[in-house]
Amino acid sequence: MANYMRGGWKLRQILKMTPMIVLKDTSSGFCALANSDNHGTWQTSFAVYSKHRNVTRKTVGTVLALGTLKIFLSTSIPVLLLTQASLAAINYSSTERDAAMNATHRVELTGLNPATVYWAYVSSADAKGNLTNTLANPLSFTTAAAPDETAPAISNIQITGITDSEAVISWETNESGDSFVEYGVDTGFGSTSGQEEGKTAHSVKLAGLKGNTLYHFLVKSKDISGNIGQSANQSFTTSAGPTNIPPKISAEGPRVEDLKPVSAKILWKTDKPSSSIVAFGKNINYGTEIGNTEELITEHEVQLIGLDPDTKYRFKVKSADSDGNIGESSDKEFATPEKPIISKVASSEVGLASAIITWETSTSITSEIEYGKTVAYGKNIIDQSLSQTTQHTVKIVNLESGIM
Repeated sequence: MANYMRGGWKLRQILKMTPMIVLKDTSSGFCALANSDNHGTWQTSFAVYSKHRNVTRKTVGTVLALGTLKIFLSTSIPVLLLTQASLAAINYSSTERDAAMNATHRVELTGLNPATVYWAYVSSADAKGNLTNTLANPLSFTTAAAPDETAPAISNIQITGITDSEAVISWETNESGDSFVEYGVDTGFGSTSGQEEGKTAHSVKLAGLKGNTLYHFLVKSKDISGNIGQSANQSFTTSAGPTNIPPKISAEGPRVEDLKPVSAKILWKTDKPSSSIVAFGKNINYGTEIGNTEELITEHEVQLIGLDPDTKYRFKVKSADSDGNIGESSDKEFATPEKPIISKVASSEVGLASAIITWETSTSITSEIEYGKTVAYGKNIIDQSLSQTTQHTVKIVNLESGIM
């Protein structure tokens, strides 16, 4: 760097931002550059040339005041006071000397850093040693960025919004990339969904899935350079989802039990948990519904009350599952018995603590007695055989003696 070379280049690379002063004395051909270390000390960082090719490199000067620098050289060049400044720090390299004499010159610069701003000047000398250079007007250029060969890093994979037919897959990348999910019922996947838009926060909805099914998937993101980041295989299971199959009423139902002049009990079974509703009335339009819509069961029982004696009723049962599917029976009917007429009530075999009560009814029904010390009664006896008859006999025991 102490002497110019024929056909040579001087290359300056911007390394960091620090104060720099360019010095030039057109009368003597002097041209130099100095930079500060931010602590008040200034140094020249390249060779200083004069018209007489006397070359000196020297550490020089201290700042006397802002924008003022004293330069001391080993030549007879006088002290210069300078106020022009910019920001840069310069490091210099040189190309190999080309001794051939040419009018057109080409020099290839190698070993440069990618994505870096460089400053350069050229110098040439003829056969007589006359030297020229472009130090006063250097050119600049920026090298291209190095090829991106790093794939996006994938993190924070989340699976949300799972239903019987959909799921949402989300993830993040450390650089912008597209968003694609490969998925399927096995690790061969087979389906792909996503968007080409570049982003770092990704979300892809998978639709048209099967209910209650295990799905495998992986996520992919490709950056602008074509590098593809890919996750490991993951999985999720879709929910069972609703069905459109209603509860099935068992073949033996519904049936009527405990039929009385003013009440009846309706029973039936279903093949899956469901509600218990009976629609009934004196004609096919029914008109009244009664039952339990909250409890979902498979064995159903509904008590009908407030019926009229000796009356024909139409009814059907209905059961709804948790998805709202309703199963119904066909139309059925029953007839309440007439209200029995009780006659010939008598007591016999009255003892200290017991008595036998007999009576007759106009229709066959079960036998039941209510009794007590007052007309409020308070006690009752039911014939445990539950047999229906028109001739009734019930024995009362454990009575108190002397009580009418």
